[in-house]
Amino acid sequence: MQKKYSICLINPPHEGSLDSLLDPPLGLMYISSTFKKLGHKVNIIDLSFCESKFDWYNVIERGGVYDLYGITTMTASYYNSLLIRDIIKEINPSNIVMIGGAHPSSLPEETKKDFDIVIVGEFESVVHKVINYIDYVQYNLNNMKSNSEVSISNIVTPIIFYSDTDKFDIDEIPSPDRHSLPIKKYTRLVDGDKATSVIASRGCPYRCSYCINSGRVRISDKVRFRNIYNVITELKMLIYDFNYKNFIFYDDTFTINPKLDELLNKIKDLNITFRCNGNARKDDYDKFKRLYDAGCREIDFGIESGSQTILDNINKGVTVEQNKQAILDAKKAGLTVKTFLMVGSPGETWETIEETVKFMWDVKPQLYTLFNFVPLPGCEIWNDPEKYKIKIINKDWRQYYNIGGQNVGGLVIETEKMTSKEIGKARKYLLEKLPPQIGMLQNYYKKLG
Repeated sequence: MQKKYSICLINPPHEGSLDSLLDPPLGLMYISSTFKKLGHKVNIIDLSFCESKFDWYNVIERGGVYDLYGITTMTASYYNSLLIRDIIKEINPSNIVMIGGAHPSSLPEETKKDFDIVIVGEFESVVHKVINYIDYVQYNLNNMKSNSEVSISNIVTPIIFYSDTDKFDIDEIPSPDRHSLPIKKYTRLVDGDKATSVIASRGCPYRCSYCINSGRVRISDKVRFRNIYNVITELKMLIYDFNYKNFIFYDDTFTINPKLDELLNKIKDLNITFRCNGNARKDDYDKFKRLYDAGCREIDFGIESGSQTILDNINKGVTVEQNKQAILDAKKAGLTVKTFLMVGSPGETWETIEETVKFMWDVKPQLYTLFNFVPLPGCEIWNDPEKYKIKIINKDWRQYYNIGGQNVGGLVIETEKMTSKEIGKARKYLLEKLPPQIGMLQNYYKKLG
């Protein structure tokens, strides 16, 4: 019989974010439910609830002593993860600290220097390897008691576990452990009311060159869709147990589901409101109408630019005309359209900036966000900047952020034609020239105090 362990999962605040409490940490909640399914004890700590970093030590120490600590991190919050690791090791140098998320998945060898266990990709397929590793460490720790010359550093040898999505059925993964966090305290709004996050699929079929999915280490090579019954059961639980009626689907592209019509019919029966990501390459007016009839009120598109040159440079696999038609059709169907834009992409010039201005006036989406282009570590552009004629000028991970409420992001590159200062100027120029937004993005500004 395998020994049962105690595990503490920790979510660091997102560096630079105006609201780190928008959504509960869905990934950690999936990991928690996976551990609990095997009989282990799990506690989740979301440090976003702390007023300042000075509170972190006391919160982690009060949580008790665990056999394993796990941290999730994006690039912008990586330094926070290092601080959390130091706190854990100060409490007990023998503690095993595991890390996963987008940043360690992109740079596993570099991350291995800082943590005991690095998870690349999805956790569920490697959970048994993690448990076996804890067994190994615990066995040797017990033997250390009779050998004073053995140190913890001889036992805890940093290791990388690469997930294999082909080795587990997505429908075997238990629903996220939402009962271990005060999820009603998170602040996400959809259509003006309290909402929470759900996913109906994992993975993305596209290889945009600024996304980590385009790099040498891919999170997933294919899209896996959850059984519709499982999705609807989870939504019903959130409706009945937590009184949610509004949702955000965080699928990379919700509308590519091959059983979308069946899923929408089931969702319509629940009488909920939701927001999702669309696919300008394939979505059309009829699909948007079906989405609206099922309760969708907002659809988001990663438009990035109004210039075909830029779209081709970043391997979007879409045309300006397809983007335009998708936005117009979605609006015609009654949906609020939000577009995500970037400034400073490879090949960006003042001429391509003007093309984006023209595009936005042609389609007039109700909402948009505009970010400085930030190539995430591990993506194709990061791996081969010379090919894309850019120069990475800043590797301070705290600058690898984007903030929706302020339409801003870090300035970490220069293009062939634009310096980082010019990219910053171009962002301000676009904000002046783009059409006014109809309605409002979620009000983050209260966080500015």
